[in-house]
Amino acid sequence: MELYREVLEERWRCFDAEAFVEADPLRVVYDLMSEVKGDKEDVKGDRENVKGDREDVSGDVVVKREFVRQIEVGALFVAMIAWGNRKMIKANANRLMEVMSWRPYDYIMSGAFEKYPDEQCVHRTLFGGAFKQVCRNLVEVYREFGSLESFVVGDRGDREKVKGESGEVKGDREEVKGDKENVKGDTGEVSGDEVVEGKYVERLAKITAPAKLGSVSGKSACKRLCMFLRWMVRTDKPDLGLWRKIKSSELFAVLDVHVVRQARENGLICGSSTASWKSVRELTECYRSWCADDPLKYDMVMMGEDLV
Repeated sequence: MELYREVLEERWRCFDAEAFVEADPLRVVYDLMSEVKGDKEDVKGDRENVKGDREDVSGDVVVKREFVRQIEVGALFVAMIAWGNRKMIKANANRLMEVMSWRPYDYIMSGAFEKYPDEQCVHRTLFGGAFKQVCRNLVEVYREFGSLESFVVGDRGDREKVKGESGEVKGDREEVKGDKENVKGDTGEVSGDEVVEGKYVERLAKITAPAKLGSVSGKSACKRLCMFLRWMVRTDKPDLGLWRKIKSSELFAVLDVHVVRQARENGLICGSSTASWKSVRELTECYRSWCADDPLKYDMVMMGEDLV
């Protein structure tokens, strides 16, 4: 295991973030940032080109807030459909951004999504009906919390009034509880403590439930949700670092098929492990023992072996 760590460290030193972005669905999110800024130049995975947006786009706090809202909504939608063939993922993500005129937050808050046909395919098994329910859930999140980040961490302290504010966030006005009685579908294999540990993932799982991205309490690896959190939280490229209330050390492994295979082959997880929350925790603990501050850098280089 220690030998494989050295292999991964060497890969990280040679990691090509630009090539990773070009091959990954994250490319669409970078294009969205460019569109929202009105900048036609290709971002190409360069964190320096978006660094100013994380502080203040034009010296106006409101502008910064609006920028982050557009990106976090768009990134969630891209992550939501990020399964299967990468070429198809990016094509469908671009098509969805076009439907939204590259302004995802404006799209959901205006209610324009209600015109999306229930029977129209968004991506593979995700159809309009489920997509619209996720949009409705997001509208409630913004009305109640003001930002997706604040919802995920359960923080109303920086809540800003949102036009048309009313209603509640369905099923998530309280913190995720640690006791089993509050964990639906718990069979004893996923403890209440594990759900609390993965509470950021679990909160996202609740509002995206119609799209069937899995949940911690349901023992899923929650790959797409963990990936979305990585995009938003890590400040090192290729990720965006737009969220500041969660630390990189709190992220969980993005357990795609390539990572599972390599982790099994090199003894990082149990050889019989499937892509489950148990495996996610096992691999994440291994990463954290190697680098407590930035455990997911290892995940990316393992994923990158098959991406580029």
